[in-house]
Amino acid sequence: MRFGFDPKGRSTELVKDGIAHLSQLIDVFESGQSKPHDIDINAKHEPLLLYDMSFMALALCSAYRALLLPEATEISSRVFFLIDKSFWVRQWGGWNDHNGPNPKKLANPHMHYLEACLTDYEISFSEKSKNRIKQICELFEEHMFDARSGAVLEYFNIDWSVDGDREEQAVEPGHCYEWAFLLKEAERLSGRDLGSWRRLLIAFAEAHGVDRDGKVFDWVRLDGVSQAE
Repeated sequence: MRFGFDPKGRSTELVKDGIAHLSQLIDVFESGQSKPHDIDINAKHEPLLLYDMSFMALALCSAYRALLLPEATEISSRVFFLIDKSFWVRQWGGWNDHNGPNPKKLANPHMHYLEACLTDYEISFSEKSKNRIKQICELFEEHMFDARSGAVLEYFNIDWSVDGDREEQAVEPGHCYEWAFLLKEAERLSGRDLGSWRRLLIAFAEAHGVDRDGKVFDWVRLDGVSQAE
C-alpha cells in the first residue's frame, strides 16, 4: 500500500477492519481479561504474551505508516503502555515473555518488540520508543548475544541467566539474520554503532545455518552442528 497498490480501496478497508479488531482487543486486555479467541466477555483468561502484543504494536504502527490513520497511533500508544506495564521488570531489566505465573525471558519476543519500537520511532520520533530501542540493544549486547559463538541465545530465566544447559541451546540462524537487519535499522535511526554484532551474527548464520542449496536451517546447536547431522 505504501507503493500505491490498493485495488478498489479493498486493501484500505482490510487495514481499517484490522485496526477496529485490534481496538476491541486492547479494550478487552485493559479491562483485565487476557487473550480471548474472540471478543467475548466470558472468554477464557490466559496470560498476555509479549510476542503477540509486539506484533499488535507493529501492525498498528505499520498501518499508520501506510495510511496515516490517526486512530492507529492512538491505539498503538495504548498497546505500548500495556506492554511495559505487563511485562517490564525493573530489577533485572527486559520484558517477561508473559504476565502469568513463572515467566521467562525470551530473545525472540524482544526482537519483535524492537521491530515495533523502531517502526514507532520512525513515524513518531517518540522518546519512549527511542529509549526502548536503546534498552533492547543493550540487553542484546549484555545477555542475548553469545560472544564465543557469534550467535543469539534464545532462552533465559527471569534474571537473564541461561535457561538450561548453554551448550544444548538451539540457535535459529534465521533469527541471527533478523537481529542483524533490525540492529542495522537501530543504527540508522539512533546513530549507535552496532556493526560488530551484525557482522558476527551474519558470519555465524552463513557458516553454520545454511545448507548446500542455500536453504536456512530452522535451528543448529551453539557449536554449529546442524539439525541434519
